Amino acid sequence: MQPHVILSIFCSEVEAISETFVELYKKGLSLSEVAKQTGKCKTMVRSHLLKAGIDLRPKEPTPVHESWREPGKQRIRPYYGFCYFQGKVVPDPREYDNLLVIHRLWRSGTNPNRIADTLNKKKVPGRNSAGWNRNSVVLILKRFEQRIISIKGDQYEL
Repeated sequence: MQPHVILSIFCSEVEAISETFVELYKKGLSLSEVAKQTGKCKTMVRSHLLKAGIDLRPKEPTPVHESWREPGKQRIRPYYGFCYFQGKVVPDPREYDNLLVIHRLWRSGTNPNRIADTLNKKKVPGRNSAGWNRNSVVLILKRFEQRIISIKGDQYEL
């Protein structure tokens, strides 16, 4: 027979763990991110949050234009040029400069086909594909036209 090791966790330690989970989740981190930072499993994080009375964010994706009004990381990926960092949407260091190039070319009167060709010649990687096409550029330009992506000084914001 093998001896069993029994671990006892004091009530104050459990409360401290729960408070840590709640703090991190309210900052906007996902369940997986809270689990990684605390070294606990995702199901433990989830159960402690539910015991603490925290309403979990929905699993199904919300529309993009609504998701950025809600705090915390969502399942929908932000628009091109932006990413999640610590639960907030911020400029993506890999894509933001390309967004500036697209906007500059568009403001100078270049059409979407020419912008896509320019990006492909410079070997600028697209987000999900090997190359740029007219449709992907048009979607980005629509966000500028509809003011979904707005310009504040020399910075772009959602």
